[in-house]
Amino acid sequence: MKDVLCLINSIPLPQKSSTQSPERQVLSVPVASSGTKVLLGASLLLSEMDSESDDEYFDAEDGASQVPRGAPGSEPRKAAEVPNEALVNLLLKFEVKEVILEFTKQQKEEDTILVFNVTQLGTEATVRTFDLTVVSYLKKISLDYHEIQGSRKKPLHLISSSDKPGSDLLKVEYIKADKSGPSFQTTFEKTEQTFKVAFSSLNLLLQTQALLSSINYLTTILPSDGQSMGGPPGVQISTEKQTNSSLQKVIVSSKDSDVIGFRLFAKLNAFCVTICNEKSSIAEIRIQGLDSSLSLQSRKQSLFARLENIIVTDVDPKTVHKKAVSIMGNEVFRFNLDLYPDATEGDSYTDMSKVDGVVSLNVGCIQIVYLHKFLVSLLNFLNNFQTAKEALSAATAQAAEKAATSVKDLAQRSLRFSVSINLKAPVIVIPQSSVSSNAVVVDLGLIRVQNQFSLVSGEGSVNPPVIDRMDVQLTDLKLSRTVIQPGTSQPDIQLLHPINFEFFVNRNLAANWYHKIPVVEIKGHFDTMNVCLNQEDLNVLFRILSENLGETPEELDKVKPRVPETGEIKDAPEISTSQRLQASKDASRAEREEIRSVNIVNVLLNFEIKEVMVMLMKKAEKSGRPVHELSVLQLGVEARVQAYAVTAEAYLQQVSMRCLDFTDAEGGPLHIVRSSRVTKEPLLKMALTTADSDGPEFKTVHDNTKQRLKVSFSSLDILLHLEALLSLMDFLSSAAPSSESSSRKESELKPLVGESRSIAIKAVSGTISKEDMFDLKVTAELDAINVVVCDQKCSTADVKIHGMDASVSVKPKQTDMFARLQNIIVTNVDLKSIHKKAVSILGEEVFRFQMTLALENFALSEL
Repeated sequence: MKDVLCLINSIPLPQKSSTQSPERQVLSVPVASSGTKVLLGASLLLSEMDSESDDEYFDAEDGASQVPRGAPGSEPRKAAEVPNEALVNLLLKFEVKEVILEFTKQQKEEDTILVFNVTQLGTEATVRTFDLTVVSYLKKISLDYHEIQGSRKKPLHLISSSDKPGSDLLKVEYIKADKSGPSFQTTFEKTEQTFKVAFSSLNLLLQTQALLSSINYLTTILPSDGQSMGGPPGVQISTEKQTNSSLQKVIVSSKDSDVIGFRLFAKLNAFCVTICNEKSSIAEIRIQGLDSSLSLQSRKQSLFARLENIIVTDVDPKTVHKKAVSIMGNEVFRFNLDLYPDATEGDSYTDMSKVDGVVSLNVGCIQIVYLHKFLVSLLNFLNNFQTAKEALSAATAQAAEKAATSVKDLAQRSLRFSVSINLKAPVIVIPQSSVSSNAVVVDLGLIRVQNQFSLVSGEGSVNPPVIDRMDVQLTDLKLSRTVIQPGTSQPDIQLLHPINFEFFVNRNLAANWYHKIPVVEIKGHFDTMNVCLNQEDLNVLFRILSENLGETPEELDKVKPRVPETGEIKDAPEISTSQRLQASKDASRAEREEIRSVNIVNVLLNFEIKEVMVMLMKKAEKSGRPVHELSVLQLGVEARVQAYAVTAEAYLQQVSMRCLDFTDAEGGPLHIVRSSRVTKEPLLKMALTTADSDGPEFKTVHDNTKQRLKVSFSSLDILLHLEALLSLMDFLSSAAPSSESSSRKESELKPLVGESRSIAIKAVSGTISKEDMFDLKVTAELDAINVVVCDQKCSTADVKIHGMDASVSVKPKQTDMFARLQNIIVTNVDLKSIHKKAVSILGEEVFRFQMTLALENFALSEL
């Protein structure tokens, strides 16, 4: 096989010349494909008819030439009367009953590895006076793997299809109609070219060892890059130009606006994928009812797609949650895209009601059951194919490079797409474990997206910048706890009251040349979030963390890719992959150099939650009774993403926690935690800055620091009330899971923690950087904390901590730490005592601490 492929690749392909001599020009004929081009050469009638244009009858063939108007013998034919009847000029039927391709490996004796079988592959073509119809079909296809025997000692069927009588696995139909034909407007519905693809049903078996062995076998028979240099360099360029030219001819429709130049219909009935390893099955994926269509006209181009159903089943016999992904509505999604070429050209560019395209998307409700054990099994299956992942990464990097080049070459004119999206957001079910019926349900509600356009005034440009203002609304987001029992419906216990959320997105459609406003600006807020939790609710949440997220398959898949024998390992594909990755990096680096001097704001984010209210309820006989109430006011995030720096700031204005079982001196609920309201400064403020060392402002603005974190804490009052603390501890202890599951979880995590620590030490020791560059700077400031210790009868002590500063700066070979406490006072509040200050400071500060570590010496001592 390897020698045959090398021989095929060594055959030089002829180059197509741009001009052809008159002696080589032949009459153009209607053709459907390269396989039927010769057989259809007898019919010359269609190519001699007059029409609105002198284009070829089949646009996708770039190599055929037209008949010159002055060619000998053309005048008598033109003088003849054009026929009005649709006569059959050619009828073709061809079928191959069966094709069997067997792949073997020569060892002590010839062993069969793969057997590829194709049944009933045929073509039917009909050429008439005004139309051409070609139908190709494939009855059945199969791929068997023989090294591993399945059930009943038969080979594994990696690919199989239905052998139901009268059904074809694949059917492709192509119709070409002449606009001057008598049935063009009725039978062919004003459509010049129609392409139909129907796919019935296909089953795939993804078995780990069989796939690895098959990939390894097919890789060894493929010729290396050095052995495939058959054709001259110009062949690939010529082919690419020919493909682009052909594509342009298909897309360009007729000049008549009501004539459809091209139509595509594709339908997939069913597609099933079974994932398994050597010991057990993992998942089964079924996709049903995928329909799509494409229509190309001169003034409108439309695309439609629809998916009826998708089901992902966990086939583990022990789990009670079989359907990992299922559909709760009638369909998965319905997508429509309409493009209007040249709709915003000229004077229409400033008319904001004119758009280049309209996008409509409706998504049904998808239910997702999250089981960590099932997810780990799928990820473990995918991790076996490391080579394929590396090839995919290389292809992705190459595609990203081409996409960046295409975006760079766009004109200054901003394209506008009207968006109307209605999504029934997914419902995520998180069970307590794979064998438990307790679960938490996250209903993401309804998502609606609409947009409108506006111009940026006062720029004086021929094509002013356009802003796309998108309004995104999320309604009825809910969180609840339920008991899943097949056949019965249990009422859900609501944990999070339904909330509505709205944010606005402003997109700069002229971002490739206009940089005075951000590329994307996001502003969002919602008013109140109310959460109610009792002991059972917290118990289920804790058990999800300990059981579901800690659950893994009993025996992890340890199958490794087979190592080829000596002499079979090929280095050429790896070299080419690394070369492509390096080329992509060089191109990305070159583009970054071009925008070095421009400080572009790519993303500007502003998001705020007005209030979060968490109510802890103690379960009673009929209804819950509130015990503790936690309130958080004005929790927000502001972020700015630039070309060479990212800045983010989070703030929390106020926080309070009340115990409703006890009252204070004024008769109100007892405040355990309360932020000070003396100043308007937020209680907590965190600022994070990440800078690129290649940026133009890294030395000046960012002070040679890659990451900088600043935390400031204003003032907080804490009341350590003995009975209230005991009540809170009793509530949390009753909600916490049993100690057995916690200890088991802790024992499982210990090896992972040790492993991560060793990895971190190695990563730090291998870092290479400049000596004057800071990898991290952290500063923390605490203004004041007041702690009052008391019980239900009287107060005991008052502790005040004031003025605490700390900082850490990390360099590649040095770490500096600093901490300082200005004042601490412990007051005895007993009225009978005359010694009020139990602890006080006589000097300027409590302590000052500084330490410098040479990490290079420290790492050597650790090793």
